[in-house]
Amino acid sequence: MNKKVLVASFVMVTIATLIAFNSVYAATVTPTPSVEESDEPSVQPTKQSSLDKAVENLKEKIADKVDTLKKNAGTIAAGSITDIKKDTIEIKNTTGHTFKIVIDASLTEAREISGTFEKTIKIADLTKNDYVFVSGPIVENTVTANTIYRDVPFFVGSGQITSVDTSAGTIDLVTTEKEEFTLDIPTKVRPKIMDPKTLEITRTTLAKIKAGDTVHFVSKKSTEDKKMLSAVTLFVIPQEYFSGK
Repeated sequence: MNKKVLVASFVMVTIATLIAFNSVYAATVTPTPSVEESDEPSVQPTKQSSLDKAVENLKEKIADKVDTLKKNAGTIAAGSITDIKKDTIEIKNTTGHTFKIVIDASLTEAREISGTFEKTIKIADLTKNDYVFVSGPIVENTVTANTIYRDVPFFVGSGQITSVDTSAGTIDLVTTEKEEFTLDIPTKVRPKIMDPKTLEITRTTLAKIKAGDTVHFVSKKSTEDKKMLSAVTLFVIPQEYFSGK
């Protein structure tokens, strides 16, 4: 097996694993080794179909999970939180319609949906701009909440690193679709990197990642800053692999 096909296999297996364990909810970006066209070795486009299929299958499972939860809960209202008070929450849906959500401390339950997973959270964990859907009796535009579900969107992407800030714990990158993002790397996240000579994959630190490297990642989207992503996991291919050095 030649070097180019082997690294393509590594990328496919790694990204498929990231997706399987972290659950994609939002947009996907086609992985390629660089944001610019090059004659250097690259991940084979023919390998992408399997990854695309895996992503689409997972997105369908997540959508089915959310639909099932909504049906079982008897969802009344859904939208982004615009205001939070002690006993009420205001949400606005995609058409601009506003609902007042009344919280009963002894009855209202809050839960979070993250991909295909679901867990109990505290009402106090809800923050402005969170996307939620709510079940409970409604009178006009006021819903007395039985259950509030917070939906956490995920983003899978690939691109080229433009700068690394080890002090701030962030990576700036340009995706293969020419979008610029800042990727925040929480201390609990340990990046993986491929050795350009042996193709061995090991854990690494931000100090060993540099501008020009290619990154494949799964992240959470920020509800406040559309250009900020919070990494769940990431896989780096050093630029030396493509330059042959």
